[in-house]
Amino acid sequence: MPTPKHILLLEDVPQIARFVGQILNDAGFSYDWYQNPCIAFEKLEETPVLYDAIVCDWNMPPTCNRLSMDGDRVLHKVRRGRLTKCGIPQDIPFVMCSAFDDEEHIKKALKWGANLYQIKNPTTPLSEMVNYLQSLP
Repeated sequence: MPTPKHILLLEDVPQIARFVGQILNDAGFSYDWYQNPCIAFEKLEETPVLYDAIVCDWNMPPTCNRLSMDGDRVLHKVRRGRLTKCGIPQDIPFVMCSAFDDEEHIKKALKWGANLYQIKNPTTPLSEMVNYLQSLP
């Protein structure tokens, strides 16, 4: 039996993280969830983890009185190779999973290097994201 793909989930809202996480689990993935990307990258710098993909929210305000970064900044850091010290390769598959459903956000994310833009809302099954992640080698 193959090892399930391991996903880094960056989402600031716990209820949404549970919703997305359940969809990932139901599709056979394992995942680590972080509410704050800055905390995630601090921990990963100390103890790198091998991930098969990143699923990241766009809008993530600071939580726990700590600085944070939005998904666009996370994407920029990944694609510029600034997170390799955390064990995150520059070419890791990246899904921007956001409630922003306007063409401007979608075009920006794809232009900046997201492999997929998944619109999330309570009525969306996130099947495009699941299909993309399942297609990864």
